[in-house]
Amino acid sequence: LLGVTGVSVGQILQQGQCDENVPLVQDFDIEQFNGTWHEIRRTDTAVGGDCSTIDFTLVGDDITVFHKTVRENFYREYQGQASVAANTSRLVLNIPSLSSNPIDFWVLSTDFTNFALTYGCENVGTTERRVYLWQLGREEVYPNLWIPANLNTLMVNLFNISNGDLLDVSHSEQACFELPIIEAGQPVILPGQCNANITGVWHQIQSYYSANALGSCNRAQYSDGVDRVNVVNSQIINRTLLTIGGYANVISNDGSGQLNVVLEILPGSKFNRFESLSLAYVPINAESELLILGTDYEQWAVTYTCNNLSNDTRQVSRTRQLPPAAQAQVNQVINSLVELNNLYYETTDQSDASCFYIPEKVDGEPVVFGGQCDLTIPVVTNFSAGDYMGLWHEIERYPTPFQFGGCNNAFYTLGDGEVDVFNTQVLNEQLLTINGVAVPVADGKLVVSFPLSTEAQGLINAVIGSVDVLSQDFFEATNQSVEACFYYPDPQPGV
Repeated sequence: LLGVTGVSVGQILQQGQCDENVPLVQDFDIEQFNGTWHEIRRTDTAVGGDCSTIDFTLVGDDITVFHKTVRENFYREYQGQASVAANTSRLVLNIPSLSSNPIDFWVLSTDFTNFALTYGCENVGTTERRVYLWQLGREEVYPNLWIPANLNTLMVNLFNISNGDLLDVSHSEQACFELPIIEAGQPVILPGQCNANITGVWHQIQSYYSANALGSCNRAQYSDGVDRVNVVNSQIINRTLLTIGGYANVISNDGSGQLNVVLEILPGSKFNRFESLSLAYVPINAESELLILGTDYEQWAVTYTCNNLSNDTRQVSRTRQLPPAAQAQVNQVINSLVELNNLYYETTDQSDASCFYIPEKVDGEPVVFGGQCDLTIPVVTNFSAGDYMGLWHEIERYPTPFQFGGCNNAFYTLGDGEVDVFNTQVLNEQLLTINGVAVPVADGKLVVSFPLSTEAQGLINAVIGSVDVLSQDFFEATNQSVEACFYYPDPQPGV
């Protein structure tokens, strides 16, 4: 009794070592075996794939073997030589690009014109063996049902393996469809016309290459509008946030995810400078159908736009990284359509660094950056609180909603385990003061003497250049002139 311990369908691992005396075809004729054989079923192999054929060509005493397959819709071929022991059906394949070791391809049964069952075996350690079986046909399907039934009986009798233990090799149009090899950074152009029957705020995880979306941190935000969905797409290029707005309408009548998306670029808008850089999931300044191939509404979605001569698909997520379970669901959608292939997808950079951008400056308004505060910004090491104490004059600062005056100064006093702060400013010739504990409330440049020396200004600029959120564009000079610092003191009784 043979023990089968196959780890999965298609992989056959059995107890015991390979049997060198397994019964084979008698009076085997290699010339009749010559020609093309289609794989119908097989155990799992390193090559895998569908639409697989094996061609034997006999020229004199030489046998050339040519193995073709389509794996994940990409064509693969392997060529080598075959040999056969005299007066036996023990074929051995030598295909260096496929395996560095010879491959046993013994013929267990064949009628030469319709079917063949071939076998290989390799020992695993000293107590197990891995069995390989190929059910072959001269055509892509057997001409009758008794052939697979007889092959099933033979395999059960010899190895306790049935047809259900093997992988079915598909020769369907979709399985045999060959995608072209497209280099990274090139548009995905596939043969044929668009499939109009495909049915089915987001962070872009992966997408087919598009010359219209060259930035990073790509996102789409959808919100309810009047009789339509408002769309705002964004990406970041050279630390600049670029956005484009539009709207979408559901155009299907059967409840399927088909949207018509229109993106609007107003004449003279800032975005006109980037007319060749479409941020949308559709061509810029045009209408396109956006198909939702799959989504769970909470974590992931796969979208698809097809324009004849161009395909555009994207994976988007509610978060900047897909959870493993969501990625598995996305892969199921991709595997269901021949036009979609993970090899074509390019990963979108959604890191904090790529999503950082410098906002537009609005005079008098606070500077608001995307994301959360970065508490890892490098600070002064070996800081001496005692040396820092005393009077500091503010030279420049980012705009804040509570500092409108001039002559801004801060006086620091080292107290019991904390630094006491006395801040002053002059507004409308009145001195305003506030006491507190030293807590940073705004980006500012402070100097211990006034005016600021050229050397000190250079050192400050070096620090500004090392921190993303610091930019000379946002600093506003603090007026420390005699006029700005003049104020009327509060009247004192008897003085």
